[in-house]
Amino acid sequence: MGISPALRPLLLNAVELRRQPGSSRQLATSVDPTELGCVSPVPDVGLVGEISIDLTAVSGADDIGVAGSLTMSWSGPCRRCLSDVTRTVAVGVSERFVPSGHPAVDDRVEAATEIEGDQIDLAPILRDLAVLEIPAAPLCDESCRGWCPQCGADLSLGECGCSSETTDPRWAALDGLVIDED
Repeated sequence: MGISPALRPLLLNAVELRRQPGSSRQLATSVDPTELGCVSPVPDVGLVGEISIDLTAVSGADDIGVAGSLTMSWSGPCRRCLSDVTRTVAVGVSERFVPSGHPAVDDRVEAATEIEGDQIDLAPILRDLAVLEIPAAPLCDESCRGWCPQCGADLSLGECGCSSETTDPRWAALDGLVIDED
């Protein structure tokens, strides 16, 4: 198995955990997003810094539950004013792993992932959770008004004085038309 040394802490020994139901294992580490394979689907928006991982794996009678959180930062331009935006977000993690042949593997109502081999690789699940937190269209602030399309002034700083009335040049010939109602 050719796993990067940086991702080895994300492997859980399922056999060791399942030997004693009720046993737990703490997992606290940081991983570089590129090592985890986090590729942003949005140009110019991506994860910055390291992803902080704080998880607890608990062995049950017939499963292993993994719960905790990821903390990460993303950066990109505001979709309205193009200023640089950086936000830190925390994502909850709650996954259930069951051995192969367990009924929950085929039951689509219950969310459970099959344990393949003797180890649980958390990297794919954590990668998916991290990438899903990258916003498709970041905003610096919900009240950001962006730029004036006519003069380019930042409307979040104040009004620019441009006319807000927009006219469609295709209908300009009808501007002088007067309809007599009589």
